[in-house]
Amino acid sequence: MSQVFHEGEIALQQRFSDVQKVESIGSRMIRDFMLEQHQHFFAQQQQLFASYENELGQVWADVLFGEVGFISVLDEYTLQLSMKDLKQAGELFSNLKIGSRLGLLGIEFDTRRRNRLNVEVCKLDADFLQLKVLQSFGNCPKYIQKRLKVSSLQINSKQINITNLTPEVVNILSKADTAFIASRYKDDGKADKHSGFDVSHRGGKSGFMVVHDEKIWIPDFSGNNFFNSLGNLMLDPNMGLLIMNFEAQSYLQLTGKGRVETKKDSMPFAGYERAIEFEMNQGVIHEHGIPWHFSDAEYSSFIPSNIK
Repeated sequence: MSQVFHEGEIALQQRFSDVQKVESIGSRMIRDFMLEQHQHFFAQQQQLFASYENELGQVWADVLFGEVGFISVLDEYTLQLSMKDLKQAGELFSNLKIGSRLGLLGIEFDTRRRNRLNVEVCKLDADFLQLKVLQSFGNCPKYIQKRLKVSSLQINSKQINITNLTPEVVNILSKADTAFIASRYKDDGKADKHSGFDVSHRGGKSGFMVVHDEKIWIPDFSGNNFFNSLGNLMLDPNMGLLIMNFEAQSYLQLTGKGRVETKKDSMPFAGYERAIEFEMNQGVIHEHGIPWHFSDAEYSSFIPSNIK
């Protein structure tokens, strides 16, 4: 058994990459502490994406916003979030307790840097959320659209609950170039290093996600071949999807079931070896929930030419 990856990830690595090479890279990259550069990175973030499960067992992706300093690094093993410095709290915190696990992703759209963490809640009160690092690793800048923060805005969020793919949701999807996938892996209830949550970035040109037969299809572009998200979905279909609507300073959260498709003739688009088929069961539109106005996107040069 791999010391780094679980059986779902390994199954995809065996089919689409060199398992031994990926294991070697993973054993060097994935650590149980934050490198110094990652400590500095997280301490400078104004937004933090997260994955978690609620009391119903649903998997959600969420985003936290705050000024620089709302995340502090106590040491190489510990992050702390200041509740009073958050611009909004979201549903995430109402679903946490000591021992809860989260997937975290810090991403800078202006520099295209991103780093990931798997963490466990070790302290939680009205003032602070303290998190123990279980896994830490960096990601390449592929598929991140470059955007600059132009001005600050007052969050005046209006939440709209949805249970299906309304015309508004389909319109958001048709324009979106940035999304985040939440997934989980549980090793038969054991709290081992593999168990936990993952939140990963997905990017493409506007319209890269496709609605077909009342399901959302997301093509899987080539990456680090770890297959963290897809590997989780191979074993557990529960999935969350967060879609950024930068133009409207809004974002969309969906939860439902995801499935990995590897048959090319079963996908509603051509040219990809893998895709995620996602069926939502509920969601929330957060109108005016992003506290910044961003510049227009500078698309990543890595986006495949056969995508929109």
